[in-house]
Amino acid sequence: MGTRGMLVVHCSDQAAQQMYTTLASKVPEQNMTLRNRDKGAERRFGLSTCYTAKEKADGSPAAEFYCRVSISVGAPLLESF
Repeated sequence: MGTRGMLVVHCSDQAAQQMYTTLASKVPEQNMTLRNRDKGAERRFGLSTCYTAKEKADGSPAAEFYCRVSISVGAPLLESF
């Protein structure tokens, strides 16, 4: 089978919005407070996570998305990065 590793892809804005929307009905959401005290939620699926900020610490609305997608891949693909 060979050597395997983990490729982590970060995405934001439109790509993350689409990922979050696709997962919305399939993966449970957990409310959380982000490091900067913004209120948000996360959806975890395997080693991957999508985050959304829903409300800024100052009370203003927010619509920020971020995803970290982890993919198990073989060594030849990892070596190409």
